[in-house]
Amino acid sequence: MKKYFLLLLMFALAISGYSQTVVLSEDFETPPYAFTPTGSPTWSAVTNLYYEGTHSYRNTVGAGATSYLTTTNSFSTTGNAYVELSFAHICKIEVADTAYIEVSVDGGATWQKLTTTHYEGSGSLIEGYAFNALSYNPDWQPLTPSVAPTNTWWKVETFNISSIAANQSDVKVRFVMKDGNATGSGGAAGWYLDDIKVQAAASELTPPTITLLSPIYQDTVLNNPGPYTIKATITDASGLQTVRMIWSINGGAADSVNMTNTSGSTYEATIPAQAYNTHIDYTIKAIDNSSAHNVATLSKWFFTKRLLLHDITIGTGTSTTSYLPLYGYNDYSYGGMIYTASEINYTGLIKKVQFYVGNTPNNYTTNNQIIYMGEVPYTEF
Repeated sequence: MKKYFLLLLMFALAISGYSQTVVLSEDFETPPYAFTPTGSPTWSAVTNLYYEGTHSYRNTVGAGATSYLTTTNSFSTTGNAYVELSFAHICKIEVADTAYIEVSVDGGATWQKLTTTHYEGSGSLIEGYAFNALSYNPDWQPLTPSVAPTNTWWKVETFNISSIAANQSDVKVRFVMKDGNATGSGGAAGWYLDDIKVQAAASELTPPTITLLSPIYQDTVLNNPGPYTIKATITDASGLQTVRMIWSINGGAADSVNMTNTSGSTYEATIPAQAYNTHIDYTIKAIDNSSAHNVATLSKWFFTKRLLLHDITIGTGTSTTSYLPLYGYNDYSYGGMIYTASEINYTGLIKKVQFYVGNTPNNYTTNNQIIYMGEVPYTEF
């Protein structure tokens, strides 16, 4: 335990020495804004939808038009190898229209589109670079352009623009919206933007990604006393400094162990076997190899429970036993079998059922037999 707390202290000291700089920030709460709108129709602040505060910035698609929202002044990222653009938005525009982001490092003389190469969000970039209502389907309801968005529709996006904007002294960002079918908005509400931010740092800002691999122990684990091997795929652009698993039994003191890199990006560690009726909490903590020492955690819990499983035989298990009535029609037959609790004589979870199928003594052939089972309240009978 002392080693674990010492390790946490070392992590804290490492992180405390790290700094990042916000080189651009706009929440559209109070003008003048850090962005200048151009094109037609014009961008404007609205109060009906917002990610934070009470305002966002919005524009609709004009017929055959392209509109821009561009940083008014250039900003510098000099001395920083990692640059990240983030913003919140609702892009309720037709699926033929496009909304995208461009970056300039020469004060706006030339521009470069951001694509899937830079994208770190969870939406779909249309044609590899653009947003529209199809980017979050069904959340943004792309098939019904006239449906008005609500504040539950906001999505937060992140782009790693380091390959374009790192160590640059004359950077600008612009948001572009373009009509793709010459019909204008088509009744769609438009593109809403809020909380635009560009952060720069000496190293990456993105924490590792943790994905559990099967078997995933969570909720109730039946008839398995352990040990429990926890496996996960863990990745990070700068590599991993430390991957550790921490667990506790029945809310007691935490224990921990380094996870072993078994192959590629796969890591695993084992929780010792436990008695049944035990509550186990576990957390995977990954810290990347950047100077920022970004931290990611993933936590689960499970309860070990034992169910007594028995083999139960109903009837004699031979073809001489039958349950009537049995109905036939054009060489097909169907029937139903209802067993009472006293016949089954078992309390608990029935995990599998086996039927005996006999073709004798009447030389009938059983083909394409389908058995349907269901749980039905006793009172229905």
